[in-house]
Formats: sequence, structure tokens, C-alpha cells
Amino acid sequence: MNIFFHIKGTGYHLIVVKEPNCDVLSLMEVIKNHAPSASVESHVGAELTVLLPTEESIKFEALLTELEEKGTQLGIGSFGVSATTMEEVFLK
Repeated sequence: MNIFFHIKGTGYHLIVVKEPNCDVLSLMEVIKNHAPSASVESHVGAELTVLLPTEESIKFEALLTELEEKGTQLGIGSFGVSATTMEEVFLK
């Protein structure tokens, strides 16, 4: 007997290190154009963490390309993406 189960995680974390001139509303508009159900997980100091749902992962390449191209204009110092950890899945 094979038993399969699917653990539904929250998706991916987009971590953005902001420059002082970063307009978070404009940045979120760009993100939501590619991943409409993205949401802010935390916004502390110069770091903004956005949850990107797994279901929208096919759109991530275009999102990351646009962030790279418009990074200076949006006030992005750097950014990266990480997958939700098993610990985070079970703690939620």
C-alpha cells in the first residue's frame, strides 16, 4: 500500500533589501503584477519579505527579471528568493 501526502507550504519568500529611496507601494505593485496573491510577510528596517505562492511559481522568472531591470528605479539594494522550510510549514 502506497500512501502519499502533500504538505501545503506557504510557497517562497522574496527577500528585498531596500535602499532609502525605495517606494514599497510601487515595489509591491510590480510584484503583484506577476504574483497577484503575493503578500507582505514582514517589513522591518531595510528588509521586506514577501510571500510568493507556489501556484504562481511559473511567473517568477518574469518577476525576477523585472526586479533586476528596475532595481535602481524601485530602490532595491538586493533581493533573493528562498523556499519555505519544513519547520515553517509545521509551525503555521
